[in-house]
Amino acid sequence: SEATNGRIATGYAELDSLTGGLKRGELTIIAGRPSAGKTALAMHIAENVAIHNRVPVLMVSLEMGETQLMNRLVASVGRIDGAGIWARRMNEADREHVTQALAKIQGSPLRFSSMGTTTSLEIAELVSREGEVDLLVVDYLQLIERDDAEGPRPEELTGIVARFKSLALELN
Repeated sequence: SEATNGRIATGYAELDSLTGGLKRGELTIIAGRPSAGKTALAMHIAENVAIHNRVPVLMVSLEMGETQLMNRLVASVGRIDGAGIWARRMNEADREHVTQALAKIQGSPLRFSSMGTTTSLEIAELVSREGEVDLLVVDYLQLIERDDAEGPRPEELTGIVARFKSLALELN
């Protein structure tokens, strides 16, 4: 659950021990090589925070559609093989796990949106429309377009990161 120092526990004891959890008003970037599991880690943190700790989370995916996000989340929460969901090869136990996972997800403060390519300002507008959001997870940074002028990609990414840092401070 949320720590008394205003931090949000990720659900990963060792990570929380090292960092003290996620701090309100701060931007945290999960970085790594392609296919290193960044999206899976972000989804598991969102799951832990929203479903297990009951903290409002909005997950925005610029890479996956809502159906794919839901399938991955159901597989994770239900502790079943996601490939079975996608291929519709589920046994009766899997179906029960899916039903229980859907109930947990629907009863949690976890919301998600698939936006396709967008800007940081459009994501900020989405957050303001969603109401209470204690954790915003955006997957993934390199698909976000710059809000204003175009320029070299490193400068664009710097501007995008600065906007998200400002958004984190603004929304606490």
